[in-house]
Amino acid sequence: MFAKPSKLIFRRRPRVAATAALSVLLLWGAARPAGAAAITNVTVVNVTPSSFSVIWRAVDSLPSIAVFADAGGVTNLAGRVGVEVFPHNTGNPDLTAGYERRQGQIALRQKTRTLGFAMVRVTGCRPNTTYYYRLTSTTSGGSAANYPLSGPLPSVTTERENTFVVSAQQLIIDVPGVDVEGRVVTLTHPNASHSLAAVVGDGVGTNQVFFNLNDLFALVSGGNFTPIGPQDFAVNVWGPNQADAAQQFSLVFNNSFTVAQPTVASMGTEFVAFTIGSTIVRAGQTSSVPITYSSSAGIVDLTINLDMPAGHLTNLALTALSPEVDPATATVTALGGNSFRFHLAARAGQFMLGSKTIAQFAFRAVSNQPSAFVPMTLRTITATKSGGAALNNLYANAGRIVVVANEPLLEAELADGGNRRMTLYGKPWMSYAIERSSDLGNPNGWTHVRHFPLTSMMVVVDHVAPNDRTGFYRAVEFQPDPPVIDPPDPSRSALVYGRTNLQYTLVSSPTLSGVLTWTPVLNYTLTNSFRYLTLPAPTNTLFYRVQRN
Repeated sequence: MFAKPSKLIFRRRPRVAATAALSVLLLWGAARPAGAAAITNVTVVNVTPSSFSVIWRAVDSLPSIAVFADAGGVTNLAGRVGVEVFPHNTGNPDLTAGYERRQGQIALRQKTRTLGFAMVRVTGCRPNTTYYYRLTSTTSGGSAANYPLSGPLPSVTTERENTFVVSAQQLIIDVPGVDVEGRVVTLTHPNASHSLAAVVGDGVGTNQVFFNLNDLFALVSGGNFTPIGPQDFAVNVWGPNQADAAQQFSLVFNNSFTVAQPTVASMGTEFVAFTIGSTIVRAGQTSSVPITYSSSAGIVDLTINLDMPAGHLTNLALTALSPEVDPATATVTALGGNSFRFHLAARAGQFMLGSKTIAQFAFRAVSNQPSAFVPMTLRTITATKSGGAALNNLYANAGRIVVVANEPLLEAELADGGNRRMTLYGKPWMSYAIERSSDLGNPNGWTHVRHFPLTSMMVVVDHVAPNDRTGFYRAVEFQPDPPVIDPPDPSRSALVYGRTNLQYTLVSSPTLSGVLTWTPVLNYTLTNSFRYLTLPAPTNTLFYRVQRN
């Protein structure tokens, strides 16, 4: 049986080594400061006699809408109409209904928001009635952007009535690319009064989008859209950074009574999709991330313009090239500031086709800079087919490099089920502590939350401060003096912390009352700031502590 009095761990607040540094200040609900998210591409969609939706672009922000009865915005209809943010139909149908389905919908909404798209649905409207609206997008830093900035409010008039549909058709479109779930897709017809909008992964597969064409309404006659004969529909897949993909689909309508007749089609028979990977690297070391590539068309030239914070990486190069890539064309060019260009071209008579790792982005992390997150943000992509024609269906994701120097880095996120999670990046074989403060103006207001060893360059810490509404957090190196011992695990392995290169003795006592007799158990020298000790099997109750020699 083992016991360890808490005073042995928190007898006083441990001192922090001089090299420890504040890594990140975190405020729950405001994880990173940001400017106001500009609202663009505002489009009214999915208009029915009782509802309408609005979609727009705004970088990673929370959307909202205010609905009015007049263009001046005097009569607010709050409470008389309903508002749903990021509305979905069913989410991923492959997930079990209930908790898993709800969690899937939460993740899908977050993907749409992260991609820079916003969607709200207004319900409880009256048929053939004009409504006016004002949009707001609020970043996680609290900055808000409004649309319109001034002048009369934009309006939308609900449809007059639903009418009988003879040829009821549904369109399911496969959307190729890397992680396309959450993208907004619009469908339009020149004789329909408004467009339809749907989200990739809602009600279908994670790479599909679903449209019920009965939801279109006729532009002239009113009522549901009931064409006859072949009809062309324009579909536009919204992409990040305005990188949209458009294509036309043709369906045939007739007078035969049909219910939910499905048509499955593919978006972009020719496409290029690629991903630049992510990694963690120590300052001063070399590393690389894969560039994975998938294309349904033969590409002879590929140019990628991206932003990446300068000053953290050097010796940039494209290496480990796929055999069809001409090494003389594989270049990384600094364009000034934070802008860079990757270029790949095929050898003469060859082309880049299929799915593969086409190259490695190699680099060395500089050693004279603080620890940093180095994100890669894609700006423009150009893919040229053999013959010189450009390919327009382009899909891409870019990762990031985490450079670990002397300072730890701390990152917060809200995981599934509301779990507050932190990821700490630091030096291997160093111990760290997470500290909290509610007042940044008080330098002595930091309190110890949790400590742990780091055997790799990162550790994920779950369930941090579940009841904390607002708090600032930081990570520091943990080299306590006096030393600290954590309770042993079932294998009788105890974790001890202290100062590197100092000598310590593990001692034990059968009691904590009366005259204490501490018996030496083990002498050791710390080569790191922590060490695992295997405790001997006792014949009775023992209490342990560690003392510095």
